[in-house]
Amino acid sequence: MSGLKCSYRELRRAAEKKIGSGVRTREWQYEVYVDGKFQFKVTVPEPHGPDSEPVPLGTLNSIMRQLKLNRSDFQKWLNCPIGRSEYEDIIRQVLGL
Repeated sequence: MSGLKCSYRELRRAAEKKIGSGVRTREWQYEVYVDGKFQFKVTVPEPHGPDSEPVPLGTLNSIMRQLKLNRSDFQKWLNCPIGRSEYEDIIRQVLGL
């Protein structure tokens, strides 16, 4: 995962494209629904500086686990080759739905 880099803005844009709009409290909360049923939440923290600053590697690992994605799928998720329906298919497989 050492080659993986993204900004908070890129991370939020990917989440809004693949999951839907989030709710901002102290952090951004995204609820993942598959087939209209709630499955889990994903939390994207607010940066301490500008949106363009890179997300720390530990935070990316945490978000990857919350999204239930492996390393390669997470990179595809960030770089947009995986669409919303493909992401839902991955979640169905992981959760056995």
